[in-house]
Amino acid sequence: MRDDTRFLAQVLRAERSHLLLDLHNLYTNALNLGFEPRDWLARVDLSRVIELHLSGGVDADPAWLPPGKTLRLDSHDSAVPEAVWALYEEVAPRCTRLRGVTLERMEGTVLSDGDAAEVADELERVRDLAARLP
Repeated sequence: MRDDTRFLAQVLRAERSHLLLDLHNLYTNALNLGFEPRDWLARVDLSRVIELHLSGGVDADPAWLPPGKTLRLDSHDSAVPEAVWALYEEVAPRCTRLRGVTLERMEGTVLSDGDAAEVADELERVRDLAARLP
């Protein structure tokens, strides 16, 4: 597998360049391509991260793929998975220039009071860690 972190490092050498790091996208790619997201993060200059994105997704319909195959979708249509929360907890303190965290949810996916409460709980979780950052 090619190492896109080398390309990213080259791009981030440019003056006034920064990184928006989408943690669910990283998680999705790690699942689909078979790598460890923490290893990828170890090769990225997290001091260039100014924004983190958190979202959820779903597994693709198995009928779309050959038998036995699964594919994670970065669809922003469900709660943030615990594995992504764990990445957020680990990465946020290492992002020394972090300016914001965005919780993403697709329009039309918050349909009930239960969905709204779930998003409110997620926002509280984002704010809780953000308040503890240096």
